Amino acid sequence: MSDTRFWSKLISLVSGATVVVDRPKKTAHPRIPELIYPLDYGFLRGTRSGDGHGIDVWIGSLKSRAITGVVCTVDSVKRDSEVKVLLGCSRADQRRILSIHNHSTQGAVLIRPEPVRAIDRGRKRRRTSSTTRPARRRRRTLGARRRPPA
Repeated sequence: MSDTRFWSKLISLVSGATVVVDRPKKTAHPRIPELIYPLDYGFLRGTRSGDGHGIDVWIGSLKSRAITGVVCTVDSVKRDSEVKVLLGCSRADQRRILSIHNHSTQGAVLIRPEPVRAIDRGRKRRRTSSTTRPARRRRRTLGARRRPPA
């Protein structure tokens, strides 16, 4: 099953919104001062998440702000869940983000988009079985004459 529709809708949502960084890299969390943000953190202006605020975003260390995944979190104390969009996050950034959201009261999973392949864009690939190639070779060599050794 392809998730192309989900990622397409998310790209449309992100590209139509302004990213607001309200917690810059290396700043402390407003309620948890021991939590220092390793990356820029903010929200998408003009969107709404389950908590009534803008959809949360992490902005990673890559130059591109392409969507590199989403993190889904569940908090057993708050009794809620959230989705955070990752923009330009390297694999190392993603690991850091997951470690922040996987602590005593929270659990989190990372979902990455699958690479776009020709089949996903509606083109069918021509399949060749392993048995057709040797048959072609045989046909070519059947009609060829062997030269006697010199």
